[in-house]
Amino acid sequence: MLLREAPNGTYETYSVLLERAKELGRGFDDYALVVDLSEATERPRGRYLELIRRSSDEPVHVALTQPGGGLLRAALRFVIGGFSRRGSTHAALDDAVEAARKALGRAATRSTPEVGQ
Repeated sequence: MLLREAPNGTYETYSVLLERAKELGRGFDDYALVVDLSEATERPRGRYLELIRRSSDEPVHVALTQPGGGLLRAALRFVIGGFSRRGSTHAALDDAVEAARKALGRAATRSTPEVGQ
């Protein structure tokens, strides 16, 4: 699932986008979330930052693209630290999508019963 961050995003806009992505994702056994931050214009703060950290509650993986500014990339590294192994950062959208696909493949392998069981 692809979620594009709106320029000058707020807690409210990201909350609506994230909730809709989760609603759509619940229709699948597993799903990954790719968050495109390439258009992000400012560092998230407060409850907006906390909401981004909680983005990984349901998806198998959250892959984030890096915003253009150096300060925003540094803030992203801080945010992704809250995702532990369920998140990754990428310079390009294609790389983020590939990481999400690989994570879904690993999840499918773990949830597939072995023959004879």
